[in-house]
Amino acid sequence: MNHPTTPLLLPATALVGIGADSQALTAKLDLEVYAAEGATQQVCIIVTPPAPLPFAASTEEDLEDAKTLIADVVHSLQSAVTKFREQGVAHGSIVVLAPAKAVLGESSSVLPGLVGGAVLSLCRTIAIELKKDSVSLNTVLHGDFSVAECAAIASLLHVFRCNPALTGQEIYTADGPHLGRIKP
Repeated sequence: MNHPTTPLLLPATALVGIGADSQALTAKLDLEVYAAEGATQQVCIIVTPPAPLPFAASTEEDLEDAKTLIADVVHSLQSAVTKFREQGVAHGSIVVLAPAKAVLGESSSVLPGLVGGAVLSLCRTIAIELKKDSVSLNTVLHGDFSVAECAAIASLLHVFRCNPALTGQEIYTADGPHLGRIKP
């Protein structure tokens, strides 16, 4: 007898990489993943912000690249929700992975901070809206994808996939929750 959560019937997680280094990061997670085109219960969007750059050195092209990354996240979220609706998934789970350093802010890193902050705010806001559609949206803020951190992320993906009530959460797997923002 096949159980509804058997990967043969409904793959667990599809990974979507956004940004220059996302392919290398997806390989480090070593999860059972499937192509984004296939049926899935969960979509994990890995966001790789631009490289650190002092504010004074940023150009118009750098800003356009940052805007493109943010738009790619929005389109990936829209695509995941559409996929869940088309496939009749009772509960869909979206998890966005973003670097903790970019979200918290670093000296001389205006563009990563811009992308990280925008993605985090976007996810918090959209999670409220998606709840009514039985889609949860959570954010995991990662570090360097150490072996222990990858295990924690894999566990979180499973928890989010199996617990539809958990939505709108921001969880740090890097450096613990006591991190503070860098003060100017």
